[in-house]
Amino acid sequence: MKTELAFASLHFHPKPLRTPDGIIENDLRAGGDVLCASPCYEDDNYPRPRHKYRNTLRGVSAYDLTIETARKHGVRVVEAYICGRVSFFDWVHEPVLTLLILAYRDNTAPGVWTGLVREFRGVLHDKGWPEMPVEVIDPAFFLTHLLHPCQPEEAIFPIWKDVADEIIAKTDLAGILTVGCFRVGGGGEGYNSWYQRHEKYPPTVVLGVDPHIQRDWREAREGVVRILDSRGLDEVAVLIRKDMPSPRIETSRAKPVSAEHIRPGPSLDTKDVPHLSPDLYTQGQTGCLSVEYANLQVCLIIRKVADGEAVILPTWKHIVILPHQTPFAREHDSGTMVVDTFGGVYGMIFATSGTGNCDLGYFTSTEDLLDDLGHAAGVRSIRFLDREFDDDGYVVSE
Repeated sequence: MKTELAFASLHFHPKPLRTPDGIIENDLRAGGDVLCASPCYEDDNYPRPRHKYRNTLRGVSAYDLTIETARKHGVRVVEAYICGRVSFFDWVHEPVLTLLILAYRDNTAPGVWTGLVREFRGVLHDKGWPEMPVEVIDPAFFLTHLLHPCQPEEAIFPIWKDVADEIIAKTDLAGILTVGCFRVGGGGEGYNSWYQRHEKYPPTVVLGVDPHIQRDWREAREGVVRILDSRGLDEVAVLIRKDMPSPRIETSRAKPVSAEHIRPGPSLDTKDVPHLSPDLYTQGQTGCLSVEYANLQVCLIIRKVADGEAVILPTWKHIVILPHQTPFAREHDSGTMVVDTFGGVYGMIFATSGTGNCDLGYFTSTEDLLDDLGHAAGVRSIRFLDREFDDDGYVVSE
């Protein structure tokens, strides 16, 4: 059976249960009548001083409000808060003041959490807070699946572009923004170990989708599964995760890399992947960050209008995997160079993924940059001044 993966906080299947009074329940989350789109986070400084419930909430213990009702339903509560809830994809809007309960799902039957939410809403109504939504979440909802590079020994590695082309040709691309392939695994201590990345974490086709598109993604997933099975790729999983409608592109304010310590990096062809430097960095406005080359390119599904008609242009881009929870590209890091310890420049970052963790950096390779520069300048070739480097990668002669 094909391994099924999904970010807990980005769960698309099974299809959530929705009641007539606006309560939504799926395997790790239930709430209503307003439920922030996942992934989301808490604003602990909410409500603001002028909020209409600010004074009446002083000294209120959310845990005390909920624990007896939860026990009656056989639900184990970890903690409860009254806080603002904000979606990563809708952060410009005011937080939603919410009663948030962390509880273990255990073997609770479908519909039990719906009843729990309904009773909590009754408690809030009696307390004079009838407009406050309720949200019950299993702690597993917050688990993060981190992306790691695929390796050349994996069956999908040498045929990845053929597989991706077939997926793009046979899949309804409505709402699909990117098609990539990574090893996928969770965080926590030791997550970056060789064993977890090369043995435990399965190679996975990752579809990045528009969070604002309302669609049952099970059909798309099953279509990808059929393509993988037809090629004998039974060990490859499928992950559908939310992304932004387009890669984040910032105004360039990147700190320049020293000119004395630059030379073009090696080719990024697939055959050269085993020979890439294990130590790659980005040097930009955020500072110097250690990153990993993703080994396999990601296909961006670019949509344009040509002659009055919508046109889909699959576009292949190189990727570096950014450190977990990095601030990268949030402070105008477009134009950041991807370099190695010897000053070899592999390319230039132009955008990042739009997930809450901002975990992927899209970059244009040095080869493509030089080709574009030569084309724009009308020259046939570009040559670099020959330099000799010492063991530390610094120029010793020219």
